[in-house]
Amino acid sequence: MNQLTTAFVLIVNHIASGDFVCDQESAVRQLFDEGFSDSDFKLAITAFEATYRSNFVDKLWEDSFEDFADLTIEEFMDKYMRDESIRDPLYITNRLLDLRDTIIEEAGDSGMEE
Repeated sequence: MNQLTTAFVLIVNHIASGDFVCDQESAVRQLFDEGFSDSDFKLAITAFEATYRSNFVDKLWEDSFEDFADLTIEEFMDKYMRDESIRDPLYITNRLLDLRDTIIEEAGDSGMEE
């Protein structure tokens, strides 16, 4: 397992707050089976991107969940991680705005108000 995959696993486990523990061989689907939400997943991706100034390929956001659900975290990272530095000064801001929209959507789906 490479250093970046290890870091992503640490971030996911930290967000899970002890509800579950995953490793590089855990399937992405398992995270959601254990209670990880869309916003948790986007938070993990955004935290990783902000920490390592390295982003995921745009295809990740175009693919459906089923396209990567059965990949292990290591396979997910190999498929979707871009090995170049983020250059757009608004990149993380845009990811955080997307995360905000997901949280608002989840709150609406559960009957909560914004």
